[in-house]
Amino acid sequence: MTEIRKDGNRFIYVDEDNHVLAEITFVYITNQKIDVNHTFVSPILRGKGIGKRLVEAVIDFARQEGLKIMPTCSYVKQVFETSSQYQDVYYQS
Repeated sequence: MTEIRKDGNRFIYVDEDNHVLAEITFVYITNQKIDVNHTFVSPILRGKGIGKRLVEAVIDFARQEGLKIMPTCSYVKQVFETSSQYQDVYYQS
């Protein structure tokens, strides 16, 4: 069974053997703001919605922690700019 879980300043998607197949990383800019700066999905998983699930995991985390997200990763920025449902955590610089 595969799953997404938090691992430090990243969320990872691992397979049943605990191999990381996808990740999204972030850094704290302030106590209230994070920069989501990188997303990677293994070529074998691309096009299956894993990247979006990783973005949603970071968004859920930000909501729980009361954080704003400044996306410098181009994929994450595109998700924010095309989905109004995430505007509550979107920090535009």
